[in-house]
Amino acid sequence: NEEVDYFLTQIKTWISAVYVGPTKNNNRKKKEKDNENDHQSTTTGNDWVQARNYLVGKIEDKLALLEQTGPDSSTVSGMLFAKDPDDPNGRRLSKEEIIDNTLLLILA
Repeated sequence: NEEVDYFLTQIKTWISAVYVGPTKNNNRKKKEKDNENDHQSTTTGNDWVQARNYLVGKIEDKLALLEQTGPDSSTVSGMLFAKDPDDPNGRRLSKEEIIDNTLLLILA
């Protein structure tokens, strides 16, 4: 499936930049790695930003769907609908917190 392949490519691009950092030259073409032990980043700053924006967009789409249809069995749903039992107002995570936590789970 092309959509799944694209999603996985965006995850790989984003994770590469998180671990190694994007290259400083945004116009640099991606190069082939010399070997498996070469950890030099071939991800440009633009690639990283585009990949992160894509992933955040997917998370936001999931949040919007859950808000329309209600909870499901996903971790994102658990974060969206959970209430802090120690907070008298039943505080919930903000959307920004859910996005950050979801990106952290993808990274893990």
